[in-house]
Amino acid sequence: MNRGRYKEAVSTAFEGYKREMSTVSIAAEEGPNPLVTLCENVLKTLGQRPGRIYEGRHDDITVITPVVDAARAMGEAASDTLKSKLPPAAPQA
Repeated sequence: MNRGRYKEAVSTAFEGYKREMSTVSIAAEEGPNPLVTLCENVLKTLGQRPGRIYEGRHDDITVITPVVDAARAMGEAASDTLKSKLPPAAPQA
């Protein structure tokens, strides 16, 4: 992603969130002002590389991902158990 487009997208999102957050009123004793937190987070985001989200490991998380992962683990465990119980293969002549 082009760094200029990345900053433009973050800026556009920030303006929308800022507009919405300005209507939220919070008393000082209730915690930090949400608008201040938003500004801090946007500044941190603008300082990051836009391509970082495409680096590293990515998983397709779906509602069945935990089931698939559990089935895979059970299959591997069963395979390991069977391998340990089988006698070694005799060399072929």
